[in-house]
Amino acid sequence: MAITYKPDYSFIGTLHWQRPDGRESVHGLSATLVENAVTAVNNGWIYASVGDSYSGTEEIGLGMDHSSRRLVGLTFWFGCYYDDDENDFGYRYELRVCDQPGRRNPFQAYTLDVSRNGYLAVYEGQMPADERYDESRAVLWRFTGPVLFDLSPGELEANGQVKDVALLSPKGGKVRRLVEDYFPYLNDAGGDDALFTIKVKEYGVPRPWH
Repeated sequence: MAITYKPDYSFIGTLHWQRPDGRESVHGLSATLVENAVTAVNNGWIYASVGDSYSGTEEIGLGMDHSSRRLVGLTFWFGCYYDDDENDFGYRYELRVCDQPGRRNPFQAYTLDVSRNGYLAVYEGQMPADERYDESRAVLWRFTGPVLFDLSPGELEANGQVKDVALLSPKGGKVRRLVEDYFPYLNDAGGDDALFTIKVKEYGVPRPWH
């Protein structure tokens, strides 16, 4: 078994939670940033609104921290890998925050991952530009859909999009939308069924941090 990085199939784009009524979310997923938080654990939780995720202020109410209430819009680099496991082969994607340098995104190059309880968040981790970067430790996600068994690079192009895809976490759980205390999380262990739209900005993008 081997997992091979595919730079020519990697791309930059956004990930949008689809409303059950068919309306698209306008700006895709956001992450929480409580600038005066007591602990960094309060930062980086993925916020899946009912259609209006954006970079701006919002009453997010995380724990006792209400000092900033800021959401940061997320653009991702989808690093493509191919897993040739004969029992579960297919394409997988490493999702890292990839904003324009001038935007000063506080989560730049952070990795999308899941917490111990299955909540999606962005985490600081290995930088792909590091000579010691270990591809075998990449956090890999899987996209499936009603027509596609696995999201294939052949379905993608610059400025294109793919709708109605399910997102499977690195642990294999289907990502769902879970609202707790009025906060719309994404979680791979519980919640309501969710589908996503991938919108591609640039296609064929090797690691942009090199």
